[in-house]
Amino acid sequence: MRADKKKNTKKPPVLRKASSSHSFGFNEPSKGIPFLKTLETLKPHDHLCLIYESKEEWRASVVPFISSGLKRGEKCIYIVDTSTAEEIRRYLCEEGMDASSAENSGQLLILNQTEAYTREGFFDPDRMIALLIEETEKAISEGYPALRGTGEMTWMLRGLPGSEKLMEYEAKLNRDFFPKYPCLAICQYDRWRFDPEIIKGIMMTHPLLVWSGRIYRNFYYVEPEEFLHAKRAEREVDYWLGVLKREGKVLEELRKSEEQLNLAINGSQGGVWDLMFDPEKPETIPDKIILSPRLKGFIGFKEDEFPDSIQAWQSRILPEDLPLLQKSAQDHLTGQADMHECEYRIRHKDGSIRWIHTRSKIFRDQTGHPIRWTGIDWDITEQKRMEAVILESEEKYRIVSDFTYDWEYWLKPDGNLAYVSPSCERITGYGVNEFYANPHLLKSIVHPDDYASYSQHICEVLAPDSEPSDLDFRIITRGGEERWINHHCQAVFNEDGTWLGRRGSNRDITKRKQMEEERNRLFEQIHLSRQRLKELLRRLSELQEAERRKLSRELHDRIGQTLTALSIHLDILRSQLSRKSEMDLVSRIEDSQRLLGETVDHIREVMAELRPPVLDDYGLFAALRWYGEQYSRQNQIHVLIQGEELTTRFPPNVEIALFRIAQEALTNVVKHAKAKRVTLTLETIGKTARLTISDDGVGFDPSAQHPPDQIAKWGLITMRERAEEINGDLHIESAPGKGTKVIIEVPANI
Repeated sequence: MRADKKKNTKKPPVLRKASSSHSFGFNEPSKGIPFLKTLETLKPHDHLCLIYESKEEWRASVVPFISSGLKRGEKCIYIVDTSTAEEIRRYLCEEGMDASSAENSGQLLILNQTEAYTREGFFDPDRMIALLIEETEKAISEGYPALRGTGEMTWMLRGLPGSEKLMEYEAKLNRDFFPKYPCLAICQYDRWRFDPEIIKGIMMTHPLLVWSGRIYRNFYYVEPEEFLHAKRAEREVDYWLGVLKREGKVLEELRKSEEQLNLAINGSQGGVWDLMFDPEKPETIPDKIILSPRLKGFIGFKEDEFPDSIQAWQSRILPEDLPLLQKSAQDHLTGQADMHECEYRIRHKDGSIRWIHTRSKIFRDQTGHPIRWTGIDWDITEQKRMEAVILESEEKYRIVSDFTYDWEYWLKPDGNLAYVSPSCERITGYGVNEFYANPHLLKSIVHPDDYASYSQHICEVLAPDSEPSDLDFRIITRGGEERWINHHCQAVFNEDGTWLGRRGSNRDITKRKQMEEERNRLFEQIHLSRQRLKELLRRLSELQEAERRKLSRELHDRIGQTLTALSIHLDILRSQLSRKSEMDLVSRIEDSQRLLGETVDHIREVMAELRPPVLDDYGLFAALRWYGEQYSRQNQIHVLIQGEELTTRFPPNVEIALFRIAQEALTNVVKHAKAKRVTLTLETIGKTARLTISDDGVGFDPSAQHPPDQIAKWGLITMRERAEEINGDLHIESAPGKGTKVIIEVPANI
């Protein structure tokens, strides 16, 4: 830039750490994280490039990427160039995916680059982006949550027309496509086949970069507005200056993070140690180790008084504890344990014994070889002293605990058992020493069907502030017997509030559970019997109504016709008698006709009670009004009918059931209530139809064990059974001297 030009006053370009839609949860972009660990966290709008150096590296990234999309139900497109479609299908099958089924269903589409990038023999960025938009919208319309794609970019090396617009295409994707459409994609580039200048451009146009099996926030990514700017070279200068500025900011943040880490370590009262492995001997633990001043102070030495040597440190560890420490370290070094954690005793400078709790982790390279081993140790001597005091105090109560019938135990904060009562052997078949040797023995003998609930219970009560808790579960004893345990546990504290672990009490409740199971079985039988009885009563009611209907019809069709014919014959006979004979027999014929009329009336009444025609013809309210008039006339009790016919009639079985309940209730009024007035009310309340029969009689106490007499008891049972048959609810309100109210409620839309 010439010195005489105006000073550049524009803002520097925007730097983006990673894809605007993605975060991997680490602070240093340059370190990256294993790509396979991020597969489940990738999501639509992510734009990645894969820069691979071998076919193995290519396959280890691309095939899992497509497999993950198929498993998540996304539509996937693979564009081949160097590879063949058959190779991709085989790789997917080896990954455990049914590629053929995915293709047949339309979820997987394998295209040649000539069907995508270079259709019609040349490459057009805008046309390719339009194709991606079309395929994404098509995938969404087909019900897929997103489109996932990856393409082999080696076609660009053939020099086809438009190939020089590759960088323009990648930048436009970041501006015109990925922010707006639910698609995620990986562009594949062979590092050794593409010119370094092209690789540089690729790095500047992809927010996320996959290389050597790891995914990185691309520190060198340039926003599309900057990359596509007409003064690109000038913008690049601004960009790199911005990189320098950001690098300084990152270093400052790193310094602050280190200060915070040191404060945290100091606050934890821990001592830090650190060692680096020899790359030539990664399986050998070096003797050279960095020991922090605080760690050396644990055993009474100043920083310059004790060498930074593993051998020197181990020489002060008690011989009986050293093998345990070395085994824990070896298990972690060989990958058998995720962490190295152990407690051991070490001799202080003044000759006293100190307890140390160590916890550490090895950091490894991509091949799994150890690079660095860092740990932190704590002086837990005082904690151990307190434990010893507690154990001494516990001895005072051990005799009582040993002879308790229940199986008692005390689990310390470190997960080991401080106490187990001898009853454990009577209940489980396993002895006290077996539980001491294996604190997880109880968990291992929990019945498989109860394991999940037991594990959840343990997680909930491990915290020092957890509440006392109970749980019933089964165990499998040493002899294979299944037993029920009632488990109670709670946190234990000393006088100053220090958490001492968890106390548990296990009681064998097998016999109680067996009795409960037998009781439940009997209840189930009673329930089934009651259901069968209800079904029989329902069927009996149906049969009764059918028989009543049939009998009513028979009375009408046969006896009614016969009586009518007999009346006609008497009329004819009377008309044919001579005057003299008529005077002698007229009184007898008239008596016969009167008796015949009364018989016809009685039969009609019987027919109406068997199956009132008004119920079938006009509905429930009309039938209740008719029956109330009959009832009032026969029993000299005033009956008031309130309400109106329901808008929608009930099914016949519901109407007859409600009618019979009303009949039974009115019968009870005559027999027991000594009432002068009865009110029947039929109404609709919301979605419920209610029939109420109330009287002003003597009433009774519904809470008494029995109604006034056994007949009334069966009457109430019959009414309740009829109500249950139609999914109704019947309840009675009554009190001595205050009358009785029978209320039946059924769904109005039954």
